Amino acid sequence: MISVKSASEEVLPRLLEIEREVFTNPWTFEMFVVEFLNPNSFFTVISENNTPLGFCILRRMTEDEGQLFNIAVTAPARRQKLGDTLMRVALRDAEDAGLMSVFLEVRESSTGAIWLYKKHGFEQIGVRPGYYDKPDEDAIVMQKNIIPGAHRGCRAGGV
Repeated sequence: MISVKSASEEVLPRLLEIEREVFTNPWTFEMFVVEFLNPNSFFTVISENNTPLGFCILRRMTEDEGQLFNIAVTAPARRQKLGDTLMRVALRDAEDAGLMSVFLEVRESSTGAIWLYKKHGFEQIGVRPGYYDKPDEDAIVMQKNIIPGAHRGCRAGGV
């Protein structure tokens, strides 16, 4: 059974494994802990039978703006709409927190991620040249304006 809920301290090591599998320049465990403990962060995990398959990290940056830092799903669990579910929950969290917009950066070669973000209403607003390394690559900067009421029914705790 698939479940979506706020991350707990016990799953952080598994989420770091997923982070290392998915990203070429992964966060450190210390970065995960700092974000997990940040009261302005929404750290969500998606699991099957209590086994984490992916996660999403969204943080309130200002009174009405958020930043989607990471969304990741382990390779064997892809193409099952888990990333889509994580995105819906993150956007609901953003709406519930009173955020008016969410920003993110994505590698220009991450066509699957870009497709997911566009599907959820993100639009390209700029490019950050040389933003990524391992390999060197530009970042596409995207933004979504939150429309109150648009994300009803998408809560952590259920799909």
